[in-house]
Amino acid sequence: MTLRPAPAALAALAALALSAQQPRRVEPAGIPVRYPEGVAHGFLDLRTANGALLASGDLLQVPRGRGIESRTVFSFPDSSLFEETVSFTQDGVFALQAYHLVQRGPAFADDLDASLSANGRYIVKTKSHRDGRSI
Repeated sequence: MTLRPAPAALAALAALALSAQQPRRVEPAGIPVRYPEGVAHGFLDLRTANGALLASGDLLQVPRGRGIESRTVFSFPDSSLFEETVSFTQDGVFALQAYHLVQRGPAFADDLDASLSANGRYIVKTKSHRDGRSI
């Protein structure tokens, strides 16, 4: 006895397979703003699990118009740098406007410069420490 799927099941399976291959833009629901963010300044230490200091840093968050810009910077003893900047609106819901990350120096496997814009454009540039190749 041979089992064969019903034609309706085959059609549903084909539709599922095709829909899985179609790119879709999913709009995030957003996080409702209950209390608008304001100015914040933090002094940060990045430590290992054993408590050894890896880097010292700074967090600065500043209102910009109807939004917020937040910048985190870590400086390492070997002159490596981690710098992350994010800006978002806070008009009703928090919504990302821009994201930028820079990692460079011997503390990282590769140098990295990555950015993401509110329209979904994502750019990543890397540079190998071993052979200097850029991707």
